[in-house]
Amino acid sequence: MEKRKFKILEKQYLVPFILITSCFAFWGLANDITNPMVKAFSKIFLMSTTQGSLVQVAFYGGYFAMAFPAAMFIRKFTYKSGILVGLGLYATGALLFIPASAMGYYAPF
Repeated sequence: MEKRKFKILEKQYLVPFILITSCFAFWGLANDITNPMVKAFSKIFLMSTTQGSLVQVAFYGGYFAMAFPAAMFIRKFTYKSGILVGLGLYATGALLFIPASAMGYYAPF
């Protein structure tokens, strides 16, 4: 009896698969560390509990607010373009932490 070799993934898709899987893993990590970071920033920047809660509302509200615009963007362009724009916006937001931390004030975050 002949043994068949089943390929889960073709060789040409291995690198893109690893990259996109890594993006989702890092995105999940960033999502998971949001709560401890808000708690630490609350102490460092002397934020009230309400201000810390507003940070959480803004973070998770972004998913709600951007769902339909992202769907329309993906429908007009492609899923790949949507991921690239999302990652670009995420990177821009992360880089904006540099000047905000230099100011020593939490509002720009």
